Amino acid sequence: MNWCHDRFFRDWGICNYSTDEVAERRWPQTRTVAEPINRQPINKISKFLGSCMKSNFITTVYGPVIPGIIKVLAQATRGLGGEWLTSKIVKLDDRFAAIMNVVVEEEQEKALKSNLEEKFPSLRFIYTSPNTTPRGPTKTINFVIECIDRPGLTGDLSGILANLDIGVEDMECKRFVMDGIGDTVFSARLTLSVPFDADSETIAEEIETLSEDVRVNIIEGR
Repeated sequence: MNWCHDRFFRDWGICNYSTDEVAERRWPQTRTVAEPINRQPINKISKFLGSCMKSNFITTVYGPVIPGIIKVLAQATRGLGGEWLTSKIVKLDDRFAAIMNVVVEEEQEKALKSNLEEKFPSLRFIYTSPNTTPRGPTKTINFVIECIDRPGLTGDLSGILANLDIGVEDMECKRFVMDGIGDTVFSARLTLSVPFDADSETIAEEIETLSEDVRVNIIEGR
């Protein structure tokens, strides 16, 4: 009698026989377990492999603020065996946006997306693949930028950062009227991810080209 020699498949009760042949065979008398071989070995191995296969994607969701929405989104993800590796939530007036790095069993990905979209028809969901490009060592630099506001200022600032190939981890912009001068002041707080050897003073000088009255304060990275 020919017994299979691959240890992995032997332990799982799978040999180079058809399902019907396997069902009729028993382990050699030398085995301590005398029970019949599993009659559905293919399903068993598929279950084993499936438990190791994860799907990873970025979910961006935005729309009107719904009370307890973040908690409900998290519960819906956990309910299907998923989890958020990282997340960021922003609320502004009656609107919100959230970005989540989601990991879930591959077989549950479609069900999770459908469940969220059906449960929250007023929200918009966008799914993208995570960036897996290796990056060199980086550091974080925080900037506070203030100047007199003008049309297109935010776009110009974003353009400077894009030209420097700098990753923006967080940017919060505000505009307010300064008592005494009557002008609207633009204020931005930036958290930037830059190469470890990048010079913060050089970056600040580039930002200061926005206009003559720009003031940039630097807080070195964490």
